[in-house]
Amino acid sequence: MIAKNVELNGLDPATRALDILYWKNHCIKQLESLLCAADSYSTADKAAQLRILSESVLPNLGPRPSKAIGPSYLTQSGSPIQLSLSTTSSKTASDIAGRF
Repeated sequence: MIAKNVELNGLDPATRALDILYWKNHCIKQLESLLCAADSYSTADKAAQLRILSESVLPNLGPRPSKAIGPSYLTQSGSPIQLSLSTTSSKTASDIAGRF
């Protein structure tokens, strides 16, 4: 586990916290909307998916776009994360794609 006061990838803890907050503000609502639209997830499942995104994915996306070395070419928007909804199967499901 990394201590709170240790720099990670050259970023001070305050900057890193702002980066994570940026990603939370730009991804949590969108995934929550997709999970609700899928109409296949229980409240507990939605909470678990949002917790995984918040605790495991978003802290690893890196700096906010204004500080990134270059754009992500994974998505058309330039974001390093793409949320999508699959409706081709009998059970609608959400999907998260990311490049780390």
